[in-house]
Parts: sequence; structure tokens; C-alpha cells
Amino acid sequence: MTSASSREVHSASNCQIENDIDVDAVDRMLSGLMNQMSFEERNAMQEEIHGVKNLCPDETPDKIQISLKELSDELARISIPEKDAFNEAQTLPTTYVNQEWFQLRFLRAEVYDITKAAKRLLRFVDLVKKYFGVVGLQRPIQLSDLSVLERKCLGTGCHQLLPYRDRSGRRIFAAVGNFAVDFPLEARMKVVLYIMWAASDDIETQRRGILVIIWPNPDLVIIPDYNLHVAGRKCVDGYPLRGCALHMCFAENFASRMIKAQIGLAMSEQMQQRLKIHLGTRTEIEYSLQSFGIYVDQIPVTESGKMKLQNLHQWMKVRKVLEKQQLTSLSHPDGEPRQSIIECPGLQDVIFRSGNKVYMFHPGNLLFRNLVEANFEEHENAQTQSEKADITRRVIKEILVERRGRFVVWDKGAGWYTELTNESQIREKVAVYIREFKKRIRAMDNRQVSESSTEKFQLHNGNKRRRFSQDDNICCA
Repeated sequence: MTSASSREVHSASNCQIENDIDVDAVDRMLSGLMNQMSFEERNAMQEEIHGVKNLCPDETPDKIQISLKELSDELARISIPEKDAFNEAQTLPTTYVNQEWFQLRFLRAEVYDITKAAKRLLRFVDLVKKYFGVVGLQRPIQLSDLSVLERKCLGTGCHQLLPYRDRSGRRIFAAVGNFAVDFPLEARMKVVLYIMWAASDDIETQRRGILVIIWPNPDLVIIPDYNLHVAGRKCVDGYPLRGCALHMCFAENFASRMIKAQIGLAMSEQMQQRLKIHLGTRTEIEYSLQSFGIYVDQIPVTESGKMKLQNLHQWMKVRKVLEKQQLTSLSHPDGEPRQSIIECPGLQDVIFRSGNKVYMFHPGNLLFRNLVEANFEEHENAQTQSEKADITRRVIKEILVERRGRFVVWDKGAGWYTELTNESQIREKVAVYIREFKKRIRAMDNRQVSESSTEKFQLHNGNKRRRFSQDDNICCA
């Protein structure tokens, strides 16, 4: 452990917390932030926290172009200390900071507030110059830009982008365990900055924002650190994504209050206003998170404190491939990264993947099942294959055209999703699903008839018959 980190963290069982932070004052500050907002602002924010509403406005080509022009004018006009790196980028032979696809991320992050978007963009460019050097001005940062030490920090699994979205389609970033505090602060800042940049590659995430879960080990105690406050606040203010909710999960003890105060001070006011505290046992916290539409099965730490690394390793593998593609695409005239690999399916996408129950509850899959169920009786009564094919095409059109979703399939060998674009392949997948759905319905009906006729009987040992399990649902597996 480095000398810096040894001052930062100790076990709750053998240390005295240095009371450099007025924890009660921080609690009062965080509680009072919502009262400073108007009723309309407070209501809109609460709706976004719960995933009921997306604050990013509808986009049209005209709105995007007008906003980009206004942002360009604001960048030329504005004068803040963090602008030096942006000015330096203008002198380089190649840079991406003037590209529309890059600047659009910050407009979406600030829901098209031009002045705020300009400041966030300049702060991000300042951050990548500070942490990654001139290369961070010439091209988008990559996994390969992290040093060996920093990749080890990432490899601890304490900071992860989860492989699924919440029920509202938002990506989830989790900081768990001991937050990798035995690594230097700069290494941790670079790792999280890289993760946030990688998450912002996805347009849906740019628009919907990102959800943050902070869940430390119960025995973790962080000593007040001014450098953490300053560095954390600067990074949060410069991330290319809007933080739409911050969930902090703790056991009920004073050490947890100190961690909450530390992290709260390192957050921007925007994130402080979106803070939700969850206290109690692991089970109690999981139930609380589920009420916000968060699937807790893949929170990347076990109850015993062991890190889950499989999804992280898969994500790192995908990032390496994606970033090679991006380097090639940046040579195109418009410079916009093109991706054929799907790292995380979108809200309206239908996922075909076996052996993963999380995706049974993916919103796109739930919609697909509802569509099949709504058309089931008509499909069952159809007299010809042509009529059945028309119903199948209707379901497909609803997903692809009306919902603007995709049909995606998990490539187990490669370790990522790819989009099904061949119409015959899509029809085959949907037709197979409908046939399997019919079999399940008939099996359930037969069991209900059987149980109804024998419900007064039991086995000799007194046990009742086993009922049909919803876990057998084929979903889109």
C-alpha cells in the first residue's frame, strides 16, 4: 500500500477517525439542496431519478445543427481557466475536439443548455490533457492509454460499468468494495474518467444519462482527504455524461456517514441533488435498489466482499476490439466512430441470449413477449402459413419501425452482441419463439387441467405436486 493510501483508509476495528469533516453539516447541506429548487424542477428531477422521465429533449436534425452552431459560438466566446487545453488542441495537426459527434455528447449531457455544455466540454478536454497528455487531445482516449498500474487498478473490479441497463434504459456505473484505495488517487481518477468516456460512446446513454451506485465494504473507513474532494469534483464536472441518479448504499454506522460525507463533497451540486441513500443489510439495500428499477443480480461484489470479474474482463475485451475499429473510422471524412459490435443492447432491443435470466426482464424483451402474447390467439387461429407470416412481420415491424429497436444475438465465441439485419434470419428467430411460446402455453394449460382434476389428492408423504415454474420461461434465450 502506498503512503498516500495508508493515510486514506483504515479498518473500522482498529482506527480512530480524524474528524476533519463536520458530518452533520454535510448531512444538512445535502438535505437542504432539494429545498432550493422550484416545485417543477424538483418534480422533474425526482421523475428522472426514478426513471419515469428523460430530461433530454427530443432531437431533430435542425435542432442538432442549430445547437452545435450555438455551442461553437459559445466555445469561442467563453473564457475559463480550463480552456487552455482546448486552445492547445486547435494548434495540433489532428484533433477530435471540434468534431460534431464529440461536441454533441456534451449538449446531451447538459440537456442542450449551451453555456453549461461548453463548460463541461472544456473541463473534459482539460482533464484528458492533464491525465493522458497531448494524445488525449489528438484522438479519443483508449484502454491502451492506461499504464500497467492503472490497468491493475481497473482489474480490481472496484469500478465497473455493468453489462445491462436499468428498466429505463440507463447504463449503470458501480463503485464497490474498497474503491481500490490502495492505488494512487490519480490512477483511480484516470480509470473512472476512461470508463465514463467509454460509456458515452453509446447515443442512448448520452441521452438518458448514467446511474451511479456506490457500495463500499461495511468495514471501510476513509480518512478525510482534501485532494479527493478537489479531484473528484473536477472529474464529475467534466464527465461527458449526465449523472441522473446517485445511489449510496451503506450499513448503518458512523464510518458510513463519514464515507457519505467524503463522497458527497466530491460530487457536483447536480449529483448531490440526485443523491439517494440506502441503509441497512444487503438484502434490505437490494430491495430498495430494485424499487428504482435496478437489477441487483449482477452488482459486482458478493455478500462476502469478493469481486465479480467475469463481466469486467468481457467488457475490457470488447473495448479493445471497438477501439481498433474507432481508430480506423476516425480516418473517414466525417471522423465519426462506426461500430458493428454492440457492447450493451438498448432499451428497445430484443435480446436472444440463453442462460442469462437478467435479460428475461430486459424492457425490449418484455415488450416483445407482450406483442407475441397479444397476437397469440390470432396466430393460433390463422388458417394458412401466409396469414401466420403476416402476423410475424407485424411483430417485427413494431420492434424495428415503431419502437426503433433491434434484434440482437449474443455471440458466445466472440463475447459480444451483433445485430440481426437479415430479414429471413429475424423472421426465423421470431417464428421459433412463437412456436416455443405456444408449446409453453399448451403445457401450462395441460398442467392446470391435470391439477384441477386431482387437486384433492396428495402424495403419500403429504407433499403437493410441483407447480410450473416461471423460471422455465424461454424469454428470448
